[in-house]
Amino acid sequence: MQDFSAATKMLEPLCANGNPGLQSAVARIYLQAGYLEKATKYFDLAAASNELDESAKHMDAALLASAQGDWDLATTLLGKALEEDAENYAVRFRNCTIFSHLILYRQ
Repeated sequence: MQDFSAATKMLEPLCANGNPGLQSAVARIYLQAGYLEKATKYFDLAAASNELDESAKHMDAALLASAQGDWDLATTLLGKALEEDAENYAVRFRNCTIFSHLILYRQ
């Protein structure tokens, strides 16, 4: 069962300490729930942190871009994330997913 509301209700107060990993996690939950505005808010907070590595920032931005239908930007950002962390399985998997959507979108 996907209880996005309970997840965000539990995690949002923990974001007050400025933990970019938690902010990114909350943003991804909002993204899955379809709340792009709230997802953007938390992605922006995470991206402003020096503690979050660039690969993670590019991954977050790529997820948001794909949710907005901006496949070209998502592809570019995932390429950057892959360059920065070529061994990251999640980046490779997301690249495959975005590329398959991009192919279908352009047909």
